[in-house]
Amino acid sequence: MIEIARVLSRDAQLIVFDEPTAALSDSEIARILQLIRTLASEGRSVVYVTHRLKEVFLIANRVAVLRGGRLQTCRPTEEVTVDTVIETMVGREVGSLFPKRGDLGEVLLSARELSIPGLTQQLQFNVRAGEILGLTGQLGSGAARVVQALAGLVPGARGVVTVGTRTVRLGRRRAGLSCGIAYCSDDRKRDGIFEDLSVTKNLSSPWLGSVTMWGFLSRRREASNASAAAASFAIDVSRSESKVGVLSGGNQQKVALAKWIGSQPRVLLVDEPTRGVDVGARAEIYERLRDLCRSGMAVIISSSDAEEILGLSDTIMTFYRGRLTASRPHGEWTEAELLREVVHEEAAAS
Repeated sequence: MIEIARVLSRDAQLIVFDEPTAALSDSEIARILQLIRTLASEGRSVVYVTHRLKEVFLIANRVAVLRGGRLQTCRPTEEVTVDTVIETMVGREVGSLFPKRGDLGEVLLSARELSIPGLTQQLQFNVRAGEILGLTGQLGSGAARVVQALAGLVPGARGVVTVGTRTVRLGRRRAGLSCGIAYCSDDRKRDGIFEDLSVTKNLSSPWLGSVTMWGFLSRRREASNASAAAASFAIDVSRSESKVGVLSGGNQQKVALAKWIGSQPRVLLVDEPTRGVDVGARAEIYERLRDLCRSGMAVIISSSDAEEILGLSDTIMTFYRGRLTASRPHGEWTEAELLREVVHEEAAAS
């Protein structure tokens, strides 16, 4: 809101918004969209760049789709649908954005009396093999904090967390890794990738020890294992020596996720799995996460994107101001109910 106020102080008549809602909660997004409608009603022109198609259909008069550096189409919003926009963006026919859910196995991760600094109550939950557990809430609600605590990144976290028969020592990242817990953060540029290194070097970074002997790196084994990891997330192997920093946001995110496959985790933790990622890459990431579940892994995601949580998760847990407000199977949720729990009745009433 402050950024927008700065622009308006110059009496701008043409305003370009570049992914303005990428890191916002649903309630904050609603405020931004309403402000943009107001700006347009005052006679200002707005160019709105986003990967969130729902927002396009809420505020745009015309939709322009670009792919590969070329304008593919520019049409009135009422003449297109979400499906046609997606197909134009990707360049091919796309089925459902979210893959079909699979069967669930035995409990793989169990959390008991989990106490996390910043949360106001202890948590108890299980995650089964083949399951995607979705945690959601507004920014600062505590959802992301749970994922970070399970990854060993929250000092002071306490409780009994087990993966299979092994007990995880909380507060220690290496301890989680040794128990088979991998973590992909919400900020790939900060701590998810090495922008100046090749795709292969990025993919091998968590498991270099498995392709070294007596301190010497086997480049042949590194390349072979990296190619397998790349294939698991549909990363073009012909770009294995390209610097990750030159790749698109979607491919960078796929690298940030795929690098953990070589460490053979049992549980994958992902914070905001598709932030700043185009629709085509989102569909691929969703499919790959579901593939990992089909192989027997458990996946826990934290996301502020309601559509993502509803479409991808087998079980959904909602958080509000540091406490769990609901935990139910995906089939018991609607988007309205999810939003109600995320903003909570107290906030809605105010």
